[in-house]
Amino acid sequence: MWRLPTEKELLTIADVTTSTPPAIDCTAFPGARADVFWSATPFAGFTRSAAVAWGVGFDSANPVVLDVSSSNSVRCVR
Repeated sequence: MWRLPTEKELLTIADVTTSTPPAIDCTAFPGARADVFWSATPFAGFTRSAAVAWGVGFDSANPVVLDVSSSNSVRCVR
């Protein structure tokens, strides 16, 4: 069954040693883009009524906070 990965799972595939985007092993993940990807990890402590979650940017491999108004990519795992 496919699902959204947690923030930690996304960070494990990020390549923090590269200085050129995308910050991911393009051999293992061909066609990967330097984009921000949604995770299934909710962002606690956010007071707006919109759904908020952590995402991981594969352009400096950084965690970012996303809300439902964000149009970002997903990378599913199983």
